[in-house]
Amino acid sequence: MNKKILLVDSDPMWQRLCQIKFRETFGLDVVCVSDSVAAREVLAHQKPSAILMDIMLPGQDGLAFTEEIKNNPELKHIPVICVSSLSHPDHVHHSIMAGASAYVNKKTLEGASHLVEVVRQFI
Repeated sequence: MNKKILLVDSDPMWQRLCQIKFRETFGLDVVCVSDSVAAREVLAHQKPSAILMDIMLPGQDGLAFTEEIKNNPELKHIPVICVSSLSHPDHVHHSIMAGASAYVNKKTLEGASHLVEVVRQFI
């Protein structure tokens, strides 16, 4: 069975970058969705190796959705890595408190490469 990553992010350019980067680096498929509603549908049928979660999502924000995942006995073992352009230390703290395994700032020049290194630790 191929390992997959679920990317919950509403930015189509970031989605495409992650798909390319993870396929080239790990040979992994990245399933991209734009919000928690679509992510729930995917999680009902698939259990990814990791979830990459933006904080700023339409509808339910990524922090609340991360908490929901971590409170679900069937999903809580899946590492959630918050990936956001928000860079204040409070955002990092709130992400970890919500249950995220790590936080990556996607706005830095090395954001995508750093994300690959962080995901490597969890899959």
